Amino acid sequence: MGFIFSDRNQYNFLGYRIDDFAKSDKKSRFVIDIVSRLNLKKLFSRYSDQGGDSYSPDIMLALWFYAYSNGISSTRDLEELCNYDTRYMYISGNQKPDHTTLSRFRKSHLDLLSEYFLQILLIAREEGISAFNHIAIDGSKIKASRSGRHTFNESQLDQLITDIRHDIARYMKQCDFIEQNDSNQLDLETLQEEKARLEALEQKLLERKQVLKKRQQEIKIEYRAKHRISLLEPDARFMPNSDGLNYNAQAAVDTDSKLVVAAEVTDQPNDQGQFVALHKKVESNTYVPIRNALIPLMPVIIIPKICNI
Repeated sequence: MGFIFSDRNQYNFLGYRIDDFAKSDKKSRFVIDIVSRLNLKKLFSRYSDQGGDSYSPDIMLALWFYAYSNGISSTRDLEELCNYDTRYMYISGNQKPDHTTLSRFRKSHLDLLSEYFLQILLIAREEGISAFNHIAIDGSKIKASRSGRHTFNESQLDQLITDIRHDIARYMKQCDFIEQNDSNQLDLETLQEEKARLEALEQKLLERKQVLKKRQQEIKIEYRAKHRISLLEPDARFMPNSDGLNYNAQAAVDTDSKLVVAAEVTDQPNDQGQFVALHKKVESNTYVPIRNALIPLMPVIIIPKICNI
């Protein structure tokens, strides 16, 4: 298997180059430059030498970097942008990866992104872009993808578990009856499949209940009985001054370069308990002690908006 590369400086028969697509867009050029300086040996080594040619991994990585910097996370949206947006056409080398290919790349190599994130910070320090001495930290509520419709408190979960156990017992009786009377084998298989589905659902509900009980210990006693958990997105929760289920995203930003030097997502609604952990992560990522860390608990300090590069 080989890789499909592209020469952005090569003229085509109509007289233009791919390099002409994004002459005025500094960010797309910056992304291409920064990806070319990363150590991508581990990424390339994951590809087999068998099969057909693949899109070059550095192009796919650059596409996702640029897409995320513009708030694009949908594979179908990114596929469409690669077809009509000249900035994405420039980054992709005017290639047209479909949404399935884009999704497969992200799922397969998501674990490497944190390593490349640290490499970018190291490059920024070596280039003298910033000394990372002045860091601003703040949290922001991010809406979950699921609504709050499928959320349940502890008593409601208990009722669901009881109902499912009754259904499982009923299906077991039906299975025994069919086996003993040598009835239709197809009906028996259907009942067994449904029984297995209910047992899996019961296990899922029991796991959600354990998470709920753990979270209840973190909140005031008077709110515990009403505290709810989502069956479909258990890590999200209702937070004060927010609509529906949310996450609390913490970001640490270098105030000179506007580079995000550390980030974390938590289910804790309050920012007060997040500073220490994020502070340590910043120092680990930048390899230097922080001289000044601004926290949102200090009302006299205005935390700057996180900007795209």
